[in-house]
Amino acid sequence: MKPLRVGIVGCGEAAQIMHLPSLRFLSDLFEVTVVCDVSRAVAERVGEDWNVPVRLVDHAAAVALEEVDAVLVATPDARHSVVALEAIAAGKHVLVEKPLCMTLREADAIAAAQEQAGVVVQVGYTPGRGTTGGT
Repeated sequence: MKPLRVGIVGCGEAAQIMHLPSLRFLSDLFEVTVVCDVSRAVAERVGEDWNVPVRLVDHAAAVALEEVDAVLVATPDARHSVVALEAIAAGKHVLVEKPLCMTLREADAIAAAQEQAGVVVQVGYTPGRGTTGGT
C-alpha cells in the first residue's frame, strides 16, 4: 500500500510539535509532500527541517496539487473553514485542528461539502493530560 500523501497548511506549533513528528514516525502510512504557510520563511524552514519538497504560501495552490491526497489544516482557527472547504472542493480528505470552524454556518457548509464530495473530514482533538474533558 502506498503512503497517503499529506499537505500541511499552517506550519506553526501544532504542525511542528505534533503533526510532523507523528507523520514521520508513521512514514510507512503517510508522506508529507507539501507544506504551506502564509510566511514564506516559515514554509521554507519547516520544509527544510522536515525534508518536504514543496513549500508554498498559497493554500489554494497547496490543496489543489495532484501529489496531495489529504490536507492537514493547522492554520489559525479563523482560517480553518476556508482551507477545509477549498480542500474538500479539490476532492481531498481533511484533518482539521480543533476547532473545526468558528460558526454554525461554517460547520453546516463543511458538512454539506463533505457529503457532496464523499471525502473524509475529521477534527483533530487530543484531550489534555490528567483531564477528563480536554483543554
